Amino acid sequence: MIPLFNLLTRKQIRAHTLNYCVKLSLAILYICLPINVQAQLERSYYNYNSKDGLNALHIYSIVQDSKGFMWIGTSTGLLQFDGVSFKTIELSGLKNPEILELKIDEDDNLWFINLFNQLCRYSPNHKLDIIELNQERSFFNIWIKDDEVGAFYDIQNGITLNRKTLEIKEEQKQSFRIPCLNEDLFVVEDSSRFYLQKDGKYKKIVIDDIYKTAIRTFFKFGESLYVTTVDRKRILRLIEKNDRYLVEKVTMKEPFFLNGISELSDSLIYINTRDGIHIYNEDFKSLQSIEFPNVNVTESLIDNENNLWLSTINKGLIFSNYSNILSNTLLKDLSISAMLKVEESLYIGTVDGKVFESNKDGFKLIHEDNGVYIRFLLELNNGIIIGTNSYIIVYQNGEKTRIDLRVKCLKDGISLDDSQFIIGSCTGYLLVQMSQETIPKITQLKGVTGRVFCLHKVNNENAVLISTISGIQKLNIDSKQLDKDIYPDLKEFNIIDIEESDNNNLWLATSNSGVLLLRDSKIEKQYSTKNELNSNFVNDLYLDKNDKLWVSTASGINIIDTKRQKASYITSKDGLNSNIVQTVYIDEENVYVGTANGLNTYNKNNRFANINAPPIYINEVTVDGSIEKINNLKGQENTFRFNFQGLNYSALGRFTYKYRLKGLNDNWETVPSSINDAVYNSIPPGDYTFEVYAINEDGIQSEEPAQVSFTMPQVIYFRWWFVLITMCALFGFMNWYFASRLRELNRKNELELSVRSQQLIALKAQMKPHFISNILNSIQSHSMLQDPIKVNQYITRLSKFVRNVLKMSDAKVVSLKDELDVLETYIELEQMRADLSFGYVINVEDTINTKRFFIPPMLIQPYIENAIKHGVSNIEDGLIQINIEKGLEDTIIVNIKDNGIGIEESIKRKKSSSDHISVGIDKSSSRLDLLKAIYKKKFVVNTSDLTKAAVYSRGTQVELVIGNMSEIANAS
Repeated sequence: MIPLFNLLTRKQIRAHTLNYCVKLSLAILYICLPINVQAQLERSYYNYNSKDGLNALHIYSIVQDSKGFMWIGTSTGLLQFDGVSFKTIELSGLKNPEILELKIDEDDNLWFINLFNQLCRYSPNHKLDIIELNQERSFFNIWIKDDEVGAFYDIQNGITLNRKTLEIKEEQKQSFRIPCLNEDLFVVEDSSRFYLQKDGKYKKIVIDDIYKTAIRTFFKFGESLYVTTVDRKRILRLIEKNDRYLVEKVTMKEPFFLNGISELSDSLIYINTRDGIHIYNEDFKSLQSIEFPNVNVTESLIDNENNLWLSTINKGLIFSNYSNILSNTLLKDLSISAMLKVEESLYIGTVDGKVFESNKDGFKLIHEDNGVYIRFLLELNNGIIIGTNSYIIVYQNGEKTRIDLRVKCLKDGISLDDSQFIIGSCTGYLLVQMSQETIPKITQLKGVTGRVFCLHKVNNENAVLISTISGIQKLNIDSKQLDKDIYPDLKEFNIIDIEESDNNNLWLATSNSGVLLLRDSKIEKQYSTKNELNSNFVNDLYLDKNDKLWVSTASGINIIDTKRQKASYITSKDGLNSNIVQTVYIDEENVYVGTANGLNTYNKNNRFANINAPPIYINEVTVDGSIEKINNLKGQENTFRFNFQGLNYSALGRFTYKYRLKGLNDNWETVPSSINDAVYNSIPPGDYTFEVYAINEDGIQSEEPAQVSFTMPQVIYFRWWFVLITMCALFGFMNWYFASRLRELNRKNELELSVRSQQLIALKAQMKPHFISNILNSIQSHSMLQDPIKVNQYITRLSKFVRNVLKMSDAKVVSLKDELDVLETYIELEQMRADLSFGYVINVEDTINTKRFFIPPMLIQPYIENAIKHGVSNIEDGLIQINIEKGLEDTIIVNIKDNGIGIEESIKRKKSSSDHISVGIDKSSSRLDLLKAIYKKKFVVNTSDLTKAAVYSRGTQVELVIGNMSEIANAS
């Protein structure tokens, strides 16, 4: 596109020269075509709207940047389009989202203006600058020239800025000028007078009052200069005479409301109007072409691929690609069912009973019967047979003869020779023999009584294939013999059309299973949506002379190259009136496409010739979701995402990408254009280059790949210095650990030895000779007194005690029950020796399971012994109470309470035994400390003198807190 009021650079001139040559050739072609053909054919186009993701139908402007992206100014903001999806650009700070005018400068900065007179510059790095114009009148227009930007309503209301600094030009604060579109000229206004400025010189422009409307556009066309007016109804020519310019109105064939001038060459001018695009030659007198009538076009653009774009009001974005598919306006709303080319005439049948003849003289309706369906057209004796669903018409030399076949629901027909043909129906098939002298002979052939779907004349054989509801049958025309079910593999398919190649392979159209290739009576390949086709619902087949199979489907035309066995397709996005294609006919030059919404045609040699290499870009690279990380990799990143974008507008989204991560895998991966991300996880260390190509629908790929290189470093724990430091640290840690462990084991062994020693001391305390001697003396005494019962009691208890103590001597822990049994035996022996001078009570809380609670052996006995020897032995009514309760954190509380004389009084009375008391208690306390250190359990003893606690109290209380050592018991 040549933006309005932009000067062309040399690069732009070269880029657009080819476009102008193509358009000039098309214009000349239109001039040379007969008027009736020109009026009946129009260029087909695709309308982008909300179904394609376009979020606004009011589009005011469209431009293309140097990379090839399309930028669209709409009523709801700024959009970017890449041929696949529309992207809304976030523009914070705008008072109004309507982009009324959109221009682009040589640095790819976008300039636009909205209803609130905010002139904006949007740079390629996504920075938005907003200039508040603060003018009473709304500015709707922008021009860009060199380093200047102008925003204006007309020549009397505007402002000029430096496009780089955004500063208002001082000399332009009081006056304004409009540059010429394609010349180094300006129109300036001073005191309501207009002047033409060139090289610092001024010439007055004399404008009659009738034309004295403010100037909006200034351009050179041919050898003359022109201006457009703000009322958008006039184009004025400037005629140089002496020292001034006179103005005259340009008279054109049709009046119009001028929206703008978008394309301009030395010989053609493209004017955007409320009635489409008007293309005029340089004298404005010869109308060369009118495209897109009844469309309010705000901007037109020829892109880098020579596609035409129109921005419109209420119609969205209109696109017409290089294919130049034409649509016949006369048949626009008719559903085409059959076509046949005979010499120079093309015959076209419709589903509502119309048949047209098209030739060099134009289109002509030759038959109409709204109650029938045109099923087939056959060539016969320089005429045609029109087959409807209930009768046939013989059309020769402009005359029609109707023949009623007395059968209903005709389905298909084929010619056998110049005088006979076969017709299939819902009830069988007929052989019809024509004669110029007699009535046609109609023969009801036997054998087929059901529905016939299609017929096919076998190559090099006087036979016909008949597709029926019960399979394909073969009829020998000479013998009238019918061979049934000749292809058993096809029973499950509904065959509705058959084409045969030169090597006798059959191509079969199915109603819902795509296309079948039958070779040697076997299905060799099935073409469907699973591999090549874009639809499984096939209506018709046509095999051309170049071995290309044209498949008419419910989703456009599929073209199968039978040699390469690859398919391409054409849809409404390419310009077809409808995706429902019902039949195709091809002659030497043209493809005729019969759709549910009219007839399309195009030159078959030019259609698939998109030689433009699509550009490809890498938009961004993210590493673990961050864009910045790619430049500072640590070697421990997990997810790499490459987002890329190719541009191929002619393909309308039907192109592909191929990419690879060189260094990881040299194989290319191919994906459709809808997938423009490549994700890699857990990339090992190394040097990598990500490469990506875009490939258009004709296999042309980008000239160079878009690529990005990076190095994935070793993670820090694989680097030599880190390994060395780690090994040294590990060696030091292991040395420290084993030394600490050894010290801990030694310490534990020492503690266990100490515990064993304390345990032996406790055993010795229980089994000491003095205690045994006293018991034996008691036994002897009772024996001498001849008291056998007492003697027996002594001996029984003593043996039980010795047996239990010896049993405990090797155990680390014993159950609380065993400990209490030994303890109770010990107390009973002491009672017997003291003639029951004291009593005892043992109470255990019911919640304590004495069999499952384990404690060190002989832990309680020293405190009971102390209570007996230094407490209750000195009084008449002595009592020892032993209460065992459940404590916190898996412990028990052993409370030993006596009513003796108390600790202080005992020490006073028996000074000689005080050391014994202290040593016994200290050894027990030391044992508790050792147990706590080794087993990390709770072992606590608290002793209190009850005599000091209250006036009427007496005795001593010992409280032991003992932790459960069941895990020691389980381990042993």
